[in-house]
Amino acid sequence: LTDVYLGDVWIASGQSNMEMPVGYLHDGYSGVTNWEEELTRASSPLVRVYTVENAVADAPLRNVKGTWSSATPESIRTFSATAWYFARRVHEDTQVPIGIIAADWGGTPIESWMSAEALHGSGELVEQVALLQERAKDAAAYAAREQRRVDEWRASFDRAELGVKQTGSELIDEL
Repeated sequence: LTDVYLGDVWIASGQSNMEMPVGYLHDGYSGVTNWEEELTRASSPLVRVYTVENAVADAPLRNVKGTWSSATPESIRTFSATAWYFARRVHEDTQVPIGIIAADWGGTPIESWMSAEALHGSGELVEQVALLQERAKDAAAYAAREQRRVDEWRASFDRAELGVKQTGSELIDEL
């Protein structure tokens, strides 16, 4: 191994305010006010950044996808501005190598960041949590049951809605 340091590792996690990158991106994020200037100061070999790729899962994941990189203008441009400013400041104050992990996803409901225990304790989402736990235990059985439910709903809809099975003239004749 080369270019490995011992230091502190921090996690920056959250929704859109945490996801907002340092630099301008074409997908709606305008970056920080002085993003171009900020990028000129972004080279910091003792600060390493890691962005967790967004993934949907029924249960907490043991591994995530992403790549560590040194803080450079290229890596910082798309990195969480909040996480970058925090990591840079901690490194400047402590002179300790810093690893910062950004686990963020804008637009996600707060419940997706909470544990099953916390959600169950709210009392409002007990059924949804139970379904997620069931799906996590046996995804194939859950999918089969959900497909049966959809099929039953469609059959019920077809029986109730004459227009689904009949042409317009048949409906007029019947009425």
